[in-house]
Amino acid sequence: MQAKRSIMVDMQVFFYGLLALLIGRGKSKLAEMDHLYGMDLNRQLRNSTSERQEQHKQDSLVKVGERIKILRSQLSISLLWLATASIISVFTEDIVGSLADSPLLGVLSAFAFGVATLGRLGWFGASMSGDTTVERLDRGLFWVLYWIGMFLATWAVLP
Repeated sequence: MQAKRSIMVDMQVFFYGLLALLIGRGKSKLAEMDHLYGMDLNRQLRNSTSERQEQHKQDSLVKVGERIKILRSQLSISLLWLATASIISVFTEDIVGSLADSPLLGVLSAFAFGVATLGRLGWFGASMSGDTTVERLDRGLFWVLYWIGMFLATWAVLP
């Protein structure tokens, strides 16, 4: 198995990652890829004892399992979050009437998604812990803007 980044390795990561997310299988393959990647990047690890390398491999398996749980949880929360925006939008569309038929809604939706996404890209103010007040504000703004984007997008596509 390769450790270096390539399209084939990325496809394997995607395949085994989906298996791990959906049915809990594939974590060992992901951990093996992480381990090999760590070996490529870390000369000390590469030159260490086989016991140390095996420990790194086991640590990789534990970390992959923890991160898959976190990712599964975040994806579930995201689906619920966006579903609430769509559901509320469906129920309120009749109340606002002609405003919901405006092409401006599509633009506003795209704007909310764009600001949320671009606001996260390239932000260099992150701390090691990722839990400063400004980082929490950033996460909150990201979630709210995505909710608004989904809400408006649903309105924009309703008949």
